[in-house]
Amino acid sequence: MNGTDTLKFPFTGGVNAAQFSNIDLNGDGRKDLFVFDRHTSRVLCFLNLPGGYEHAPFYEQKFPIMQSWALLRDFNGDGKEDIFTEVIDNRRYLPDTLQQVGSRDGVRILVNSGTANVLFKPISNEVKDTGRTPEGYGLPPNYPNFNRAPRLLQLNSVDIPSIEDMDGDGDVDILGFQSSDFSPQYIENYKINSFNIKYLSDSARFILRDLCWGGIQFDANSGLNKFAINLRKDQLSSCYYRMYPMQKTAQMKHAGTSSLMLDINGDGIKDMIYGDVLFNSLIALINGKNLHPFVRDTIVAQDSIFPKNTTPFNHINFPAPYYVDMDGDGVNELLVTTNNTIGVKNTNNVWVYENTGTNAKPVFDFRGNNFWLFNRTLDFGARTVPVIIDIDNDGKNDLLVATSGDYEQTMNIKDKLLFYRNIKTNQNPVYVLQDSNLLSLTNDTPILEMHPTFGDLNGDGKKDMIIGNSNGKIEFYINQSNGAAINFVLQTRTLADIDAGNNSAPQLFDLNKDGKLDLLIGNKAGIIQYYKNTGTTVVPNFSAIPTIDSLGKITTRRSFTTSGGFINIEPDGYAVPFACNLDGDSNTIEMLVGTSSGEVWLYTNVSDTVGKVFAKQDQLFSINPTDEAKAVKFGSRSVPFVGNLDADDKPDVLVGNMGGGLNFFASIPAPVDTGWIGVNELTARNGAITVYPNPASSTVTFSTVDMREDMTFEIMNIVGQVLSAGEVNHFYASHTINIEGLQSGMYFIQLKGKTQSFTARFLVNR
Repeated sequence: MNGTDTLKFPFTGGVNAAQFSNIDLNGDGRKDLFVFDRHTSRVLCFLNLPGGYEHAPFYEQKFPIMQSWALLRDFNGDGKEDIFTEVIDNRRYLPDTLQQVGSRDGVRILVNSGTANVLFKPISNEVKDTGRTPEGYGLPPNYPNFNRAPRLLQLNSVDIPSIEDMDGDGDVDILGFQSSDFSPQYIENYKINSFNIKYLSDSARFILRDLCWGGIQFDANSGLNKFAINLRKDQLSSCYYRMYPMQKTAQMKHAGTSSLMLDINGDGIKDMIYGDVLFNSLIALINGKNLHPFVRDTIVAQDSIFPKNTTPFNHINFPAPYYVDMDGDGVNELLVTTNNTIGVKNTNNVWVYENTGTNAKPVFDFRGNNFWLFNRTLDFGARTVPVIIDIDNDGKNDLLVATSGDYEQTMNIKDKLLFYRNIKTNQNPVYVLQDSNLLSLTNDTPILEMHPTFGDLNGDGKKDMIIGNSNGKIEFYINQSNGAAINFVLQTRTLADIDAGNNSAPQLFDLNKDGKLDLLIGNKAGIIQYYKNTGTTVVPNFSAIPTIDSLGKITTRRSFTTSGGFINIEPDGYAVPFACNLDGDSNTIEMLVGTSSGEVWLYTNVSDTVGKVFAKQDQLFSINPTDEAKAVKFGSRSVPFVGNLDADDKPDVLVGNMGGGLNFFASIPAPVDTGWIGVNELTARNGAITVYPNPASSTVTFSTVDMREDMTFEIMNIVGQVLSAGEVNHFYASHTINIEGLQSGMYFIQLKGKTQSFTARFLVNR
């Protein structure tokens, strides 16, 4: 809960630099919402349902690994949105595959070949300029007539390009910037052409048609966010025509642009809305091709105060505009957020302009930064470390979250510890924000990259606190709380003179099973160090030198082999250990490890044996209870915490990440009795059933898009008592049930037919 409001889907993981697109995810004819976060390379999906948007993590796993930018557009004209995204750092990512070819800044296309659900397949891993169109070479008239082979089309990876039908021929084109260009380049999709030459619908036929689209050049000399327009042809310039005469004395153009092609004035021609990394405002560039006898798109006017009819945008650095339907009414709104990943506001950072006009001729009305996602989820800003602990000594487990917070408040140097009090029970917890800066830890001395862990180090029955930080040191606080009065007293900021390397991530855990808490510390280099407690249960003692410098030979820095045979190793690993017991066998120790890539790895048979190499498993999580576990990417720098959040005597997992939110995975029995407990996300899909929202309050909807026959359903409590029953028709994609009569707790929904039966669980939270 946030104040008196219950968060509808608290565990989305957070988002910092969102990119928005619409897509029909479940084949019901309604446009859903796709969100890609540049900062963490995560996808969020929200189904557009009659009762409003619902978080649908099942569909997030349908998307491939992506980086930098991702926009969904119908590439092949089949009415389904496809993926345009970047080729990644000499690593070409395909679904479930990592291949080492390609170049940074390239464009990659994956086609949606799904029917009831989305299913993407790559058709062009590197979009190329084919070198020739049906009428000849594709560059502007008077361009030197020389033969050239197909070449890679590149866009700045830090930019947001515009992918729209620029020439009105029915296929989508690309407009963006390359390197330090002053002018946008127009990449034409000539799959549909005036010569009626037929190409396959999935073929990628692009050509660099115009190096200086619109006859404009960014005015780098002015120091203002503006373009020079109506420029004269200049055969001596690198752009070859309509270049700004002052180019030879202009400063170098910086990378960092966002562009949205949109018919602003309703004349049927695409105009441009432009954002820049050095400014907080948006520019509207008006295309006069229809107003004047121009052969090409030509910008004839610009508005540096946009939108002028309402509150213009001037709120955040490097603004990026998106034109999407955010409320399911069929009319697109203008959403503006940042395309920057550092040094900017990273909570409530999406501003909404409602469209009171039409999609063909929009009229924007400023509504503030009240985008609905941030009102329904936990998003603390950046980097989260979750801890479940009874901090107020009332017998109920509370939630603590260490976070870098919103950059505007913390400047990334004053991390905070938030306290969410459990006001209900351990079986059915309800967390309410009690303190947004518990213990005021950074009031006097800033703490960057705060990472707390708790355990009784002095034998008084109270859990003391250890904190890691960016400089690799370890801070030690004694718990002197008295009842509900929380009090931790700093003992030292340099426990045992330990220097674990940058970004120390400690955990107190008895690794050698001698009854004393030892220290496991992960770090930025991607290794985990073991510090044995050589003291007593009352007086701990640690050496400055680790007992084992690389526990289990674990490294979270990933390596890749390039197409040229070179081995690239990621510079950082950000290892975060969490040792625990997952399989119910008290004689064995398992360890979850957070990584820089955002995955969480599992290591088994963990011990303090010097030189031992731990066995790694990365197939641990599933969105569907009956599916096999798989690797799940939680965004960059995952931080796992294992605890029993619902008092069912099974371990559950909370995961923090750089996106500033949390993900929650509840334990489920393994499909085969292996002794292992799997974990699956709260929004559960069991076979052909997707259950949402989860947790629910008044209604619960289950989707049955793959059901082959009519079925009966039953809702049962945890002891098997049937509380509600009915029938469902397999011709309908989803079914909604009123659950207002159910108390808070866990429930099961079971569907039965002649040849099929499915079961899923959900939570009711009041």
